[in-house]
Amino acid sequence: MKFGDIFKGIQNREEHDAAEGDEYITPLPLAKSLIDLIELQPGDIVVDPAKGPGAFYKQYPDYVEAKWCEISQGSDFLTSTGEADWFITNPPFSNITRWLEHSALMARKGFAYILPLHALSHRRIKLMADFGFYISKIAFFDNPKEWQIGFSMAFVIWTLEVDSTDILLMNKPTTVQTRLTD
Repeated sequence: MKFGDIFKGIQNREEHDAAEGDEYITPLPLAKSLIDLIELQPGDIVVDPAKGPGAFYKQYPDYVEAKWCEISQGSDFLTSTGEADWFITNPPFSNITRWLEHSALMARKGFAYILPLHALSHRRIKLMADFGFYISKIAFFDNPKEWQIGFSMAFVIWTLEVDSTDILLMNKPTTVQTRLTD
């Protein structure tokens, strides 16, 4: 499939449909390490709004109340009305702004999503600030090989309260680059 064909598919989709090729399954170990970055509290209601095979949902801690949405199973997050403390997943990338807006309307504490770095536009960051949500952590990680994508991804945690921003580099490089000097 050509890039232009993918773009047409994204532009011509129904409002709630994901574009073809918009599903990237998160490996279980990656999902677990990302969940561990969030300070979930006992009794928190945590929703995986794009459950897929359940990489995030299956690994939420036992002390939280876990719920899910999955459009292919008849539960569309973008039309859901139930609030939760946290929304955590790898969402479809074709409709990021709507996902962020809906999450900001529904989350009581925060939401955390795997996002392409180019999705962190000034406009989206300002939009979330208008809803009262701020980036509290960004965790960079190596793209899983099975995704076969070349653009950088990160796990972005948005919260209502921010003391500081933590930017994390997972899988730190093992080589050191040197700078040429005169």
